[in-house]
Amino acid sequence: MWRRAWIAGTLGFDSNANSGTDAIQISLPLFRDAVLDIQDKLGDLRRRASPVTGLSAGFGIRDTLDERSELRVSGTAVARYNSRVAAYLPHDYWLGAEVDRRLGSFRPTLYMETVQRLIGRYRTVDASTLGARAEMLAPARLRIAPFVDATRKRLPVLDGLTMSERRYGLAIGHYALPLRLTVLSGRERSVDTRRYLDRDYAGFSLGWTARAGESTLLQLACEETRSRYVEYSQLFLGHRVDRFRELRIVLERRLPDAWFLTPQLVLQQNRSNIVLTSFARQQVLFELRREY
Repeated sequence: MWRRAWIAGTLGFDSNANSGTDAIQISLPLFRDAVLDIQDKLGDLRRRASPVTGLSAGFGIRDTLDERSELRVSGTAVARYNSRVAAYLPHDYWLGAEVDRRLGSFRPTLYMETVQRLIGRYRTVDASTLGARAEMLAPARLRIAPFVDATRKRLPVLDGLTMSERRYGLAIGHYALPLRLTVLSGRERSVDTRRYLDRDYAGFSLGWTARAGESTLLQLACEETRSRYVEYSQLFLGHRVDRFRELRIVLERRLPDAWFLTPQLVLQQNRSNIVLTSFARQQVLFELRREY
C-alpha cells in the first residue's frame, strides 16, 4: 500500500476573482439596442481584482487488489480568501476513486468522483461522475486511452436546476515524450424544462512536463473548449457561443524535509458573443506545500 497526504498555503493575485465581465455597458437588441449600465444595474457581474490567500489539503491512497488490479482513492479540499471581495469566498471539495486491471498492454479502468463547490455559505454545484477508460499500446510506442463518462450535476443556487452530462474523448501519450494530448466532446442537458444552460461542446488539452535536475519540475498545460448553447436568447437575439482558453505554467521546486515551493501563472479567457459571460483572467500564485 502507498499513502500520501499534503497541506499547502497559497499567496498571490487574481485579476478577476469572480470571473466577471470587463464590459461597462451592454446593448439589448430586444429593446432596440437600449444601453444598460452593468456597474449600476448588475454590479456583481463586473470584474473584481483581488489579492488571494488560499489553503488546501489532500490525500492519495493506492493499493493492489491482486497481482493485476489496483485501487486508487484521492481527495482535495481548497479554499480561497479574496481580500477585496470578502463576500466572495469560494471553496471546493473533491473525492475520487478508480480501479484498473492490467491485461498485458491493455488496461481498462473504472472511475468515479464527486465534487461540491460553494461560494461563501451558498452551495453552487453538487456533481457526481461515473466513467470508464481503456489504455492500450498503439504503433510507434503511442499510448491511447479512449474514455466515456456521465455526470449528474445539481445547481442549488439556480433553484436546484439539475443537469445531465455525457462526455467522450481520447487521450494520447508517448512512452518517450513528456507530452499528453486529450480531445473530447460532450453535451449537457437539463432534466426539466429549463434549457438556458443546455449546451454541446468540444475541445482539447495539451500537457508537457520536464525535469531540470532532481529537484525541479516544469509543467505547461493549455486547453480550449468551444461551447454552443441550445436555447435561443430572446434578450440578446441569438444563440450563446463561448470559446474558453487556459494556459497554465507551473514550476515546482523541491525543498528539504518534503517541502515544495510552486510558483504558478494561469491565464484564462472566455470569448463569448454574450457580453455578460465574456471575460479575461490572470492569476499569479505562489504555493508552499508540505507532504507527509
